[in-house]
Amino acid sequence: MFRRQLMAKAMQGKEPEKELGLVFYGNQYIDTGIRGDGLGTDIEIDLIIRNPSLRFILGARESGSPHTNTFGVGANPSGPYRLDYYNGIANSSVYSDSNRHTIRVGAGTLRLDGVAIATRPSVAFETPVNILLGALNTNGVVGNTFTGAVFRYFMRHYGTLMRDFVPVRAGSTLSARPLLRATACGTVCRRRTSRTRGQGRSGLWKFNRAP
Repeated sequence: MFRRQLMAKAMQGKEPEKELGLVFYGNQYIDTGIRGDGLGTDIEIDLIIRNPSLRFILGARESGSPHTNTFGVGANPSGPYRLDYYNGIANSSVYSDSNRHTIRVGAGTLRLDGVAIATRPSVAFETPVNILLGALNTNGVVGNTFTGAVFRYFMRHYGTLMRDFVPVRAGSTLSARPLLRATACGTVCRRRTSRTRGQGRSGLWKFNRAP
């Protein structure tokens, strides 16, 4: 009892630590290191969208004209959420906004805050390149970069957790673009770090600059 009282007293006047978001300024992305699987890839993102036009929250595809082996989610402030899956797209009737939401995509279904908003028939396929967080990877060409903030990123493959990205501040200095760390969890993943400026050290997750 006495110990709890001391702890409560020590916390008086201290503000709770603010939750951090990994900020994307429209010219960055993270290579998740995993290709999209039409039936097995399940991605969940806690985020805020500030896209000025149609941009991709995540994505990978072989081709966009015509759509071939594509797995991605786009958002447009003046238009609906968009699901890119296999050989086509599905536009939702729901428009994106600047509020915080949870998006989940997998097996041909896009969900917003737990509600399905766009679907396509589920198909077995694989993207030829890795899924990018914050951009669209078209057979190795990066484009349609995302603007906003990501608070959590989960990526599962047939139920196995492959990626769990959590932003944290590196050091005590507050800045507009703080150093952040993304952790990759799972049986085949290692703990790595990512920084908003520079290329980082060898073997680390890179917060890449888009061309």
